[in-house]
Amino acid sequence: MSGLTPIASRLNISLDDEYRRMQNEWFFKWHYIGRDGPVEIDTFDGRTATYGGLAFAGTPRQIYWDTIQRYLRKKLGSIFDDLERELARYPVTVRERALKETEGLVGQFVGKIRRAAVDKDRVLRGNGTEFPQARDEGRWEGCTSADIASRVNVLREIYCHIANEENGAQMGYKADVIRVMIASPSDVAAEREVVRSVIHEWNAIHSEDRGIVLMPVGWESHSFPAMGDRPQAIINKQILKGCDLLVAVFWTKLGTPTGNAASGTAEEIEEHLAAGKPALIYFSSEPVVLDSIDPQQYQALKAFKQRTMADGLIEEYDTKNEFRQKLARQLAQTVIKRFGRSDEFTGSEPASIIHESPRPQISNQARELLLEAVKDQNGMIMRLQHLSGSVVQTNGRNLIESNDGREIARWRSAIDQLERLHLIEDRNGKGEVFYVTNSGFETADRLVQGS
Repeated sequence: MSGLTPIASRLNISLDDEYRRMQNEWFFKWHYIGRDGPVEIDTFDGRTATYGGLAFAGTPRQIYWDTIQRYLRKKLGSIFDDLERELARYPVTVRERALKETEGLVGQFVGKIRRAAVDKDRVLRGNGTEFPQARDEGRWEGCTSADIASRVNVLREIYCHIANEENGAQMGYKADVIRVMIASPSDVAAEREVVRSVIHEWNAIHSEDRGIVLMPVGWESHSFPAMGDRPQAIINKQILKGCDLLVAVFWTKLGTPTGNAASGTAEEIEEHLAAGKPALIYFSSEPVVLDSIDPQQYQALKAFKQRTMADGLIEEYDTKNEFRQKLARQLAQTVIKRFGRSDEFTGSEPASIIHESPRPQISNQARELLLEAVKDQNGMIMRLQHLSGSVVQTNGRNLIESNDGREIARWRSAIDQLERLHLIEDRNGKGEVFYVTNSGFETADRLVQGS
């Protein structure tokens, strides 16, 4: 393909090579899952799936479709991260052409991968001579033509926006670059893409008015080979040290210990906070298949979460859409307060996130429960289970408004959290009646004063 900008030309070659690699390696390996010997297949979440002697049906087929979708989301994230770094090296006219060309090349690549996934699925469901009808089982969130166009338009708004036209001359606007570190284990790839998307949306809406551009930073796109130190220490030096803000997300795992911390993500958070910089830390409550959880990782995550709650505020979410909404609001508040002009911020602290205060803090449900309990004459909370459902009651109010399992779990977890932090106590040891402690009343007073 001739006549392309240097950016698009390099991307075109890279995507051709990547498509051939996927065809010759990843898609090809699926032919071997029915044989006796085991075959390892990359699941693009830091793990591999090992198969042998299995039919391409049920769970293996579901993993096939889940994995190829995960691959495309991660690949698109990497493509646009690289593109954003390259755009700054060229004048506006080249940037505009490069973005238009990139949109076409990326769309073609996604289309080829999707067609390859459908074709391979059809072949694998066949018997070698007869093949069923082709079916596209992918959901492809974040990978559609509209998604690609949206990401291109966001970059166009940032890097090609004309702030002023005078005598035909194009002039851009000046902005401070705030580097945002995205920290997480490998089980929240979708959330990492949500973080990038929210950052790009903020740039498109606010960057010119605020004079601030947020740049997403991650180890997968900004680190490079180096020797002479621990891998995590190298990442800390290469990318974390220069970041101004950190967004961390967890779900079912904490990550691999580094020698200095419980995991790479944990070490990044600790280093970042030690430098006096703000961090936004989120924990997912989304349902998960129990068989897919590593018990040791989950226990390590629970312990880390408990320590984190004792050091500052965290945020929890039930769905990726809720995560997007909370992050968009809290990121904007944090950026304006910490990096905007001193006369710009008039709101309150971002709800539940900035890790700067060492005072103990609690989750939203636990906070509501504690503040309600201190209004009770005896400071009493009852947690009961009966035939008609569950009850978490205090001050004459049952906080469980329905028998939805998720809601019940949240309020029971709130009680467990308050008890672990010694804000309430179980005096008779039956787990049914709890009383607010002196520390609990003092914490409630501070929460009210700080609201």
